[in-house]
Order: sequence, then C-alpha cells, then structure tokens
Amino acid sequence: MSPYRGAGGMIAAKQPIITYPTRTNQIPRHVPPPHWASHPYVLFAAAGLLPFGTIFVELYFAMTSIWQVRSSAS
Repeated sequence: MSPYRGAGGMIAAKQPIITYPTRTNQIPRHVPPPHWASHPYVLFAAAGLLPFGTIFVELYFAMTSIWQVRSSAS
C-alpha cells in the first residue's frame, strides 16, 4: 500500500460522516419490469453474435473475391 493511500485513509476515517439535506418521499412507487432486451442472456447473445456476424460477412466477401479470381483463371 502506498503511504499516501494509508495516510488518506487514516485522515478520512477520523472525519465525521456528512449528512446531506435531501428529502425523500415515503410513498412507495411501482418499478416497472425491465424490457426484454435488457435481459442478461439477450445481451450476452448480442455481444457474441454481432461481432461474429460482422467478421463472418467480411471474410465471406474477401474469400469469395479471392476464390472467384482462382476459379475463373482455370
């Protein structure tokens, strides 16, 4: 641990806790369920499929152009 972190932690531990003057409403509010697109499984699938799809399309066009030149030469 660096000395600055240790000294800062010791100084901060001795300070009084700050209470901010905020008002909160005591009436509970309804929290709507999240949208289906924000479900973790959908996000995991999108995070894997989108990069794979773009790389696949780029490689498909590159390989097609390379093999078309080869197949038309023979």
